[in-house]
Amino acid sequence: MSMKYPFRGFTLLEVVLVLVLASVAVGLAVLSLGRLSEQAEVRTALRQVQAALGTARSLAIRERRPVAFRHGQDRFWLELLPEGRPWRRPWRLPQGMRLKGQGPVFFPKGNSTGGALSILGPQGRTYVIRVQKSTGKSRLYPGS
Repeated sequence: MSMKYPFRGFTLLEVVLVLVLASVAVGLAVLSLGRLSEQAEVRTALRQVQAALGTARSLAIRERRPVAFRHGQDRFWLELLPEGRPWRRPWRLPQGMRLKGQGPVFFPKGNSTGGALSILGPQGRTYVIRVQKSTGKSRLYPGS
């Protein structure tokens, strides 16, 4: 006489398959979070550069003297002209980002020398911030 047992639970193969699929899903989620974090860091850096340009314009109006936006490859700062004294300590760009282009000078009437700054992102993407001569206002243009 044989007894019939109803199947209860999962086979070892089913458990292993679910664990493999879950680990792949977690791995993909971690990778996408890393990319999101990097994108947030790039957006923050772009906003910092734009804010520094706006601060330079406001400072020139308030102090009634020219203010220059200066930069190295991975940092930027404001200088009070004509003596070239730094206004505050430099801002640093996140690792892997670089700044290129001629930094504008802002004048007491709010205008500037104008120009464009290129910001090279960590994955080779380029962003451009253009500064208008007549108004001294800056605008971000996503690049390639």
